[in-house]
Amino acid sequence: MDNIEVISLSTYIFMVYLLLALFVERSLEIGVAVFQYAEWRWRWFEFWNRKAAQLQQRFEHYQKAAAAGGPSVQQLLNDVLAKWVTEPAYPGGPAVVSAALVRLNGLRIGTRVVGFLLALLLVWTQHVDFIQILYRIFEEALPQQKILVLFIESSAFRLGITAAAISIGAEPLHQMISKVESFVARKTQAPPGEMP
Repeated sequence: MDNIEVISLSTYIFMVYLLLALFVERSLEIGVAVFQYAEWRWRWFEFWNRKAAQLQQRFEHYQKAAAAGGPSVQQLLNDVLAKWVTEPAYPGGPAVVSAALVRLNGLRIGTRVVGFLLALLLVWTQHVDFIQILYRIFEEALPQQKILVLFIESSAFRLGITAAAISIGAEPLHQMISKVESFVARKTQAPPGEMP
């Protein structure tokens, strides 16, 4: 296999990767829009308020327990969680649990899990195994070089890595699409003859 074939195959694989990541990203975008409509329609914001109140009580309980005794693993986990869902009520004030942050981080974790599961479903149904494909390309292109000494035998593990790569790639793709959409929106709202 010569260099041109390697470059052509690598470009093809990258395009397939981008298409799969784009499919996952757009599916998640539609899913989040449906979730936001359902949240508005059935007043799910009350759930986030209840969850924030529960977390506030939990943090206060563990702060009192930590003041009485030494630090524990549970207290360390609560401190990490508190950094994700709390913000100062006013500048310099004590940190309180924010329902908006609980919702935001809950949605972030949820969309990443759903994105990975969707990518896993795609690679499993379409038999897309990027690791095996890349291994064969490099093995044929550079037979004398031992670039990939370790080859993962488990096909399930290879599919899992491929799905993880696709779902991870969907996030920067989403950020890029969002920037393009916001640029187009600013450009269409600008007065004629004036660039934003």
